[in-house]
Amino acid sequence: MRADQKSLISDDGVGLSAVHIADALGANVVAVDVEQSKLDAASDLGADETLDASGAENVGSEVQALAGGGANVAVDALGIAETCRNALDSLGTHGQHLQIGLTTSDEGGQVPLPTDAMVMQEIDFLGSFGMPPNRTTRSSAWSSTARSTPARSSRRRCRWTRFPSGSPR
Repeated sequence: MRADQKSLISDDGVGLSAVHIADALGANVVAVDVEQSKLDAASDLGADETLDASGAENVGSEVQALAGGGANVAVDALGIAETCRNALDSLGTHGQHLQIGLTTSDEGGQVPLPTDAMVMQEIDFLGSFGMPPNRTTRSSAWSSTARSTPARSSRRRCRWTRFPSGSPR
């Protein structure tokens, strides 16, 4: 993600962290959720715009309008068909969708995608199941130098001893 990019991020716990990271990188962030408390938290963590999806007629179109023609990056960490589709529909040409984690048990690993639109807009669909322990050192080093405060997007703290071997301590 670059400073000049526009991002859509769904506001679950991982999403709030993504809002904070995107803001620290200088991106223009549009946060989407159905709970006002999460939208307020996203604003506090640096979201430039928020959208209550429960009152939106077409989330993708509304995000495209807020992002001035479509988001460059969309992040969905809920694994729900509707949030994945909303994220994809919010992207502009050459956009990138990041799906963090697996789908819910209701979806069972199957989410219908707008394949033709993705091909015509040259959209990248990226998946991540989590950060390998050998990359946490790089992430920790970045967060100590960036204009981020990771504790602001956390509700709980845990000891480094709870992380797998190979994690920074």
